[in-house]
Amino acid sequence: MATMKSKTFVEKAIDIAKNYNTLYVMGCFGAPLTGSNVSRYCTNHTYNKQSTRTAMIKAVADKDPPYYGFDCVCLIKGILWGWSGNSAKTYGGATYASNGVPDISADSMITKCSDISTTGWANMTPGEVCWLSGHIGIYIGDGLCVECTPSWDNKVQITAVKNIGTKSGYNARTWTKHGKLPYVDYSDQATTSSSASSTSTSSSTKAAASSTADSKTIWDYLMGKIGNAYGVAGLMGNLYAESGLIPNNLQNTYNTKLGYTDAAYTAAVDDGSYSNFSSDSAGYGLAQWTYSTRKKNLKAYADAQNASIGNLEMQLGFLYKELSESYSSVLTTLKNATTVLQASNAVLTKFECPADQGSSVKSTRASYGQKYYDTYAGTESSTTDSSSSTSSSTSTTSSTTTYKLAAAQSFDKSLAGTYTTKGAYNMRYVPGTLVSANVICVIPKGKTVRCYGYYTTVSGTKWLYVVYDGKTGFVTMEGLK
Repeated sequence: MATMKSKTFVEKAIDIAKNYNTLYVMGCFGAPLTGSNVSRYCTNHTYNKQSTRTAMIKAVADKDPPYYGFDCVCLIKGILWGWSGNSAKTYGGATYASNGVPDISADSMITKCSDISTTGWANMTPGEVCWLSGHIGIYIGDGLCVECTPSWDNKVQITAVKNIGTKSGYNARTWTKHGKLPYVDYSDQATTSSSASSTSTSSSTKAAASSTADSKTIWDYLMGKIGNAYGVAGLMGNLYAESGLIPNNLQNTYNTKLGYTDAAYTAAVDDGSYSNFSSDSAGYGLAQWTYSTRKKNLKAYADAQNASIGNLEMQLGFLYKELSESYSSVLTTLKNATTVLQASNAVLTKFECPADQGSSVKSTRASYGQKYYDTYAGTESSTTDSSSSTSSSTSTTSSTTTYKLAAAQSFDKSLAGTYTTKGAYNMRYVPGTLVSANVICVIPKGKTVRCYGYYTTVSGTKWLYVVYDGKTGFVTMEGLK
């Protein structure tokens, strides 16, 4: 039986990776490396008995604040067993084999999972586990994973899932399988909203920072300003890729460089004890504002609003101010976009402007946006075409159902590329549903469509998720060459 909500599971993993001193220690599920625990974990396993590993454990012994020991699967078990970072407890607050979670290996844990797959990496649900022989990690979204490994930093760390793509600033690992743990409840991932929200305060107190994602508040605000669901979804998909929609998010690599947690950095900027906010080159906030002029303007806007730099409402106001005054062409695209992909690409290439703007990044960010569209845009159809005709090569029936664009279920990099239609084929909102109301448009024979590797299989037939003439939808692979 599930013991923890997936969002809580992910948040705890990120918190450990970003805010605690950790060391890879075989067979340790979060014990502070203090007192008798030091000698215990120098001798509990042959791996730890190696002179180099013993020296590493002793080097961090009895530090203040303490270091905590984990290995890959013990990180997962420790979280599910109730680890809380309590250095006064032998196991950091965890209770061995509690909450119905057994003491099992990484290789055994993957066999307990549901929805085990070797494909569909870009469509993973945060909180799933990523596995390869002898090793396991926790997918946290945005192509990232929390894993405890002796590789690289020799601790609990955030890495890129190479099956999805590499990411600047992160080490990357290729995994073999992924799946959903039976001990985690994934129902809270059905929507991406959170109960947390920012609140206004009196003029004598700064409006507080927000440390959790609140996608519904963000959606409602942006819809009120932009008025186009495709544009809002495309923008939010990019914001999610940048910050996870967490307003006080400090760029991960700078937590270590600057020695601040997200909350501590925000507080230090707010109270003036850290004065290098504008020029430290650290991405911050919903849009991960980085350049000195933009961060300086963000700080000035926050001060004028008497708000914390990490306040959600303030950042939304500043975001729209930037779009209106400095990125008007992007705002125009957002207000007039006819697909999520169109809006997403405009934000990616003209507003966020990361180093990697390749097709894989475009596809991934658009897929994030599509999830917000599917969650909040109701029964609005994704794109419409004035033609009511359908391909003679596909039988259809009439229907009064209103369709919206489905999300692709799988990813195969080898499928990415351009294709040519063999005949006149329908582009559909939902793959495999052969009704006229499900038709976006008819693609004439000999036209070129582009697929970024995403697809859905229906009754053994692959339906590719393609782009054609500014529209996005599904076309049967049987009709393409």
